[in-house]
Amino acid sequence: MAKSSNSPALIADLGSIIEELDKRGRLVRVLSEIDPKLDLAGVAAKFEGGPKAVLFENVKGYDHPVFMGLYWSRELLGDIFSRPAADLPQHISDCIGKWQANPVDPVVVKDGPVLEITERAVNLRKLPAPTHAMKDAGPYLDAAVVIAKDPETGVRNASIQRFQVVNKNTLAVNIDAGRHLELYLEKAAKLGQPLPLTINAGVGPGLHFAAAAPAEAAPADRDELGIASEIHGAPLELVRGINSDVEMVANAMYALECEITPGETINEGPFAEVTGYYASNDKRPKVRVLKVHRRKNPVFHSILSGAEVYNSVGLLGEANVLSLLRQQVPGVRDVYFSHGG
Repeated sequence: MAKSSNSPALIADLGSIIEELDKRGRLVRVLSEIDPKLDLAGVAAKFEGGPKAVLFENVKGYDHPVFMGLYWSRELLGDIFSRPAADLPQHISDCIGKWQANPVDPVVVKDGPVLEITERAVNLRKLPAPTHAMKDAGPYLDAAVVIAKDPETGVRNASIQRFQVVNKNTLAVNIDAGRHLELYLEKAAKLGQPLPLTINAGVGPGLHFAAAAPAEAAPADRDELGIASEIHGAPLELVRGINSDVEMVANAMYALECEITPGETINEGPFAEVTGYYASNDKRPKVRVLKVHRRKNPVFHSILSGAEVYNSVGLLGEANVLSLLRQQVPGVRDVYFSHGG
């Protein structure tokens, strides 16, 4: 397995990453009270694309901080990986290639930081999820990693979807077309059963990249969580769910155990998307949240819809195209996706 020049614990754990960014002078600490409705994203946008991420330590009405900016600068991200920013697509491409040839499965451990607190009652209003844009329908989880299992085969899948907070125990999800989560929901519908899933907020970039891997790089019959193991340089640690057999990320900041009943929909949107336009309101799957687990002192992770998406998803696109091109055109050195691409 490829070893990161940093320790696996650093790349795998958002808390360690925030501490490391602070040590390296790459973290802005906002101490004044900031309203998570519009103001927080507005302040974050002032730093977008810069050399530092931002930690909002005093979020109005909430007990826990919000972190933004991990993906808006490839130089910052390269610093975490201890490699030049220009080398990141090649590094991720190499990790995916090694995973394809010799997959390393995640390990299920008995306990993890995410199980330090299990809320007695589900209340999503306690999450300091920001409302980013003026026409957004409400607060959103936009950086969390979804883990689900194929209802027929049990193969795990990871993806990143946007979740609107509707009320205390309900989310609305926009499932990107062509993702394996959509396939799993169709299979659950045919079997006449709900689809359990976990939503893991506040995770490291290895898991984020694994969840964003294109379908052609990680087909539906492969457990793509192993990509995170390869990037981390150590097996990804999971803990068992309480409400279903779908696991949670052991060192996530928050983990929500949920289920979707096929056919149940609810209004979702608008949401300001990476394109610079609002995604429209429509009927989309309704997600019932059954349990909320978290660290004692969690940090909520959110991303802006601009440079952070270009850099994180675009980097995966570059890595995938680079790998495919090299198989067909020997000598290709690099690939770059413009923001329009």
